[in-house]
Amino acid sequence: MIVGIGSEEDAPALYAAGAKTVVHPDEVAQLIDFRAFRGGDTALFVKPKVLNRSQYRELDRISEGRGLFQVVGHEPVKLPDDAARRDFFDLRALVSRAAPVQEAVGRRPKHSYSLEQAEAILRAYYSPTPLNDVAAFADKVLGVEPGTIKGHWVKMLARKYTGHAKRTPPEGWDGILVDADGKPVHPDGEV
Repeated sequence: MIVGIGSEEDAPALYAAGAKTVVHPDEVAQLIDFRAFRGGDTALFVKPKVLNRSQYRELDRISEGRGLFQVVGHEPVKLPDDAARRDFFDLRALVSRAAPVQEAVGRRPKHSYSLEQAEAILRAYYSPTPLNDVAAFADKVLGVEPGTIKGHWVKMLARKYTGHAKRTPPEGWDGILVDADGKPVHPDGEV
């Protein structure tokens, strides 16, 4: 399981990067006390310095050295010693696709989002999850009040980036297509 660890402002980026749940740094002690971080789990961060070295040691200890640690945009790594933890502390989140999407035409969007967030929402949309639950997930990903995003908004997002609103992804879909400038491109070639 991927557990995001970060503040409330980090939560949208953590959900967009694949976190199933987000834990505030103040609640990490409970993760440690209840041994809720196990081998095979991944702790995902936007800012790796939100925890101190002893908390990293404890998380590694309770996962029996099999837990992985990841900064958004980097590969997950194990942290067996202080040198590895020091290197991990220096990593910065790579969010090249996390800048808000700039609409080329039409009116300003009601809800701003990044390509990374749109892909996370579309992955949930293409799963067997009910549409209302996908909309609730979109609320979390975008960091808005619960109930703000409606199912029709999610369907329009799918239509915008894949050409249709069916609950099955287009053949060979592995993310939103972008041009050389990083702008989203419709599968038919339209911007």
